[in-house]
Amino acid sequence: MLLEFEIVEAVCKSLLSNSVRTATIGLEGLENILKNSKKMTDALYIDKMALRVEKCGGLKTLESLLKHHNVIVYSKALKLIEDLFGVDNQCNDSDTTKPISIFDFCCYTLI
Repeated sequence: MLLEFEIVEAVCKSLLSNSVRTATIGLEGLENILKNSKKMTDALYIDKMALRVEKCGGLKTLESLLKHHNVIVYSKALKLIEDLFGVDNQCNDSDTTKPISIFDFCCYTLI
């Protein structure tokens, strides 16, 4: 339902904010849309949402948030990428709550 009103695109634009609070609220908005999508009977709804996020540049924005200095923003962005796009974390490091540094050599690939 929300996909028809271009809510996803508007929320993705909020992720571009320099404000940690605004980015966090945008991430929480996408999380809530995704949670409600999982309750829908239409199994393709999540795929449609992922496609909308990708088309409006939201995936690139989420990926850029993986370099964010705020751990909460990083964690929420990572969780959304995993939930929406099915990420395969190819490293054995089980701590995905810490930001990636230049010394981390994990490989994240989209499935």
